[in-house]
Amino acid sequence: MELTHLHFAEYFRAVHGHEPFPWQERLVELLAHSDEWPDVLDLPTASGKTAALDAAVFHLALRANDPQRASIRIALVVDRRLVVDGAYERATRIAQALRRPAELTIGRAVAEEVGQRLRQLAGGDAAPPLVAARLRGGAPLEHVWARTPIQPTILCSTVDQVGSRLLFRGYGVSNSMRPVHAGLLGEGTLVLLDEAHLSEPFRQTLRAVSEIGAASTRTVLLTATPGAPARSRFALGPDDRSHPVLKSRIGASKPVSLRAVGNTEEPAEAFANSARRVLATLQESGLAAPAVGVVVNRVALARRIHQILDSDADSESILMIGRARGVDRDRIAERLRPFYTGAETARRQETRPVFAVATQCLEVGVDLDLDGMVSQAAALDALRQRFGRLQRGGRPIEARGAVLALPDDTNKHFDDPVYGDRIHKTWFALQQIADKGRVDFGAEALDHSLSILGVPIAELAAPQADAPVLMPAYVELWAQTSPEPVADPEVGLFLHGAERSAADVSVLWRDDVTQADLTEKHRVADLEELLTLVPPRASEMIQLPLPAVRRWLSVSGDPFGHAADIADAPQRSEAPPSGVSRQQVRDAFRWCGPGHPRTGVIRPRDLRPADVIVLPAAYGGCDEFGWTPESKDPVIDRADEAAKPYRARRHAVRLRACRLSESWAPVADVLAADDGAADEDLVTRLLEALPPEPEEADDPVWSVRNSLQTMTARRGRITIFRPYRDGGAVLVAPRGIK
Repeated sequence: MELTHLHFAEYFRAVHGHEPFPWQERLVELLAHSDEWPDVLDLPTASGKTAALDAAVFHLALRANDPQRASIRIALVVDRRLVVDGAYERATRIAQALRRPAELTIGRAVAEEVGQRLRQLAGGDAAPPLVAARLRGGAPLEHVWARTPIQPTILCSTVDQVGSRLLFRGYGVSNSMRPVHAGLLGEGTLVLLDEAHLSEPFRQTLRAVSEIGAASTRTVLLTATPGAPARSRFALGPDDRSHPVLKSRIGASKPVSLRAVGNTEEPAEAFANSARRVLATLQESGLAAPAVGVVVNRVALARRIHQILDSDADSESILMIGRARGVDRDRIAERLRPFYTGAETARRQETRPVFAVATQCLEVGVDLDLDGMVSQAAALDALRQRFGRLQRGGRPIEARGAVLALPDDTNKHFDDPVYGDRIHKTWFALQQIADKGRVDFGAEALDHSLSILGVPIAELAAPQADAPVLMPAYVELWAQTSPEPVADPEVGLFLHGAERSAADVSVLWRDDVTQADLTEKHRVADLEELLTLVPPRASEMIQLPLPAVRRWLSVSGDPFGHAADIADAPQRSEAPPSGVSRQQVRDAFRWCGPGHPRTGVIRPRDLRPADVIVLPAAYGGCDEFGWTPESKDPVIDRADEAAKPYRARRHAVRLRACRLSESWAPVADVLAADDGAADEDLVTRLLEALPPEPEEADDPVWSVRNSLQTMTARRGRITIFRPYRDGGAVLVAPRGIK
């Protein structure tokens, strides 16, 4: 069939099950006629900016006979991990629809045509039409998207992951693959920089790389507050503003009260009480089980508020922080799914009110449609994003909100590590436009009020760092990957700016790794074998600031709380506290792959950006919600859950005393008596040796029993390995399960 831009609406319905917005069709028409992307997609929250992925894919299909006029790789980049996950879900949906168009109920012919055109670009009928990949530190699957330069691909990732790869220093990427990743990202790639006001240094670096390094990347900013001049902007048109769905979202009223918290009030109590008042008001208006968000600027404060609200018997409190493991974050996101935009049926089934307590991680990407919102004072752009989650879907309800300012927030001399002096300036501006102590945070209403005030919006937005000047010599040095040059410019400076350049490390906890394993040299080989058998997976890791991890491992208990009181947004790097008694320095196991010279036990001072470190669960430091360095409770091991997507290819079960504790003795007897019996007999005897299934799914016995039961459906025989020196074993089904 002759594919034209007029088929985009049918394609969109086929993939997503609903009509595109007018601006989405208009963007595809623009690309079809000019092949030129605008510099900025200037679109308000809830207008469906992520559909730029669909536009880019459709544009590539239109230009299948002349792919140089489009981009074969589309990278959506944003400095919020939850946004990355949400964009990846959409990218996966697109890829699956194009790979299996016969399963679609509508628009099958158009989807087949788009898929066939992309498949021919990828090399023929055997190739997938589109690959969706999520780049995360620590365990990159290099062969998935980087095996060929002609594969149409959507990449979803953070500034660190995409930026370091583009600059030949891919975090977590082997030296041999670094030039490949840099070449693929630097040639024929469209970079959609979402919420670009969060990533100004990276935007500057992208421009410099194109000018100096001759990279053929095309960068498009997806934000309503880009903070930089643009030659061309793409915004909503009259047809969008009259569209019934967009009109209700943009014009929704969001009355928000302003209150300064007194010096004598406990901050967490003040936020909890304000959230309860908002909840009571919503219930009085007729909502039986409202969802109220509470967003603050620091992880430690969010945790304290959650603890208070979690004690309320007639409601539920859910904590969301950005520094969380993927498997834990997925659980939280699933619990909040009834409150996503458009999930009306699931919302009506809720019987208890819900408090969603969060940090900056809730500002962008999470498609929540909350009934109420309480926020800490912040820069204007941050507040806009937070209240973009209030009444997001334009429902016929009376939404309610509040902004609370702590004493530091109203102090014009306070210099916040994230927002600088913009909290005070924004608070003062809100006071000026308030009517009887309230401000309407609806998109149109707030713009109108601020325009009357006459204060430049840029003066109220969070301060943006600048990247250092990118010199041609730096590019030449980065291009040397094996070995790296002695004088190697720090990549983080060019991704986040000089003041906010602290890179992350990936941290995971295992309950079958003990501190003794790290202190006895002869066990290093055992650990390497164990991690080869049960390799670290990205979804069991947390990406944490390198200085915070060093400090936590070096200072027993972190008595000053510096490792805990971090933000979920880029902030100025701060010097470690002085005068701290270093009571205990704990080792970590760095994993770079089997046989790699950098794999082994390391001291905190030896940590490097993008390292993957494995810690004993007994160290503490993480709970079901994420990073909690003050906690000394054993961390729940999530390796089995993280490995589930790979079970069809390979499946492993870990059996060790420190995993099974009181249940170990009968299991040890079975392993000791192993005489090479048939696989079925061995697995059956192990299952019989374990106690009945525990009630708690987080109990290691539950995980072991579940994994063994799954192994009964394996393909082929089971291989037994002995990486433990206390009688334990790892059972591996090398061909996976059925």
